Amino acid sequence: MEDFKKRLVVERDELDDKIAKLEAFIGSTRFENLDERNRKLLVAQCGVMRRYSTILNVRISILL
Repeated sequence: MEDFKKRLVVERDELDDKIAKLEAFIGSTRFENLDERNRKLLVAQCGVMRRYSTILNVRISILL
């Protein structure tokens, strides 16, 4: 079980790093230069990634 929990923590940490990078990009001028469709998709993707991170956090807390 401990190995499983460690894998969840690694997955969550890697996901949180990707979220931080995506949020930084969304706040950049490069993001503003994208067409509206891609901007909306990236914002939606970021939201789903945040939700996934929340789910991983709950699953990790259950294993404590």
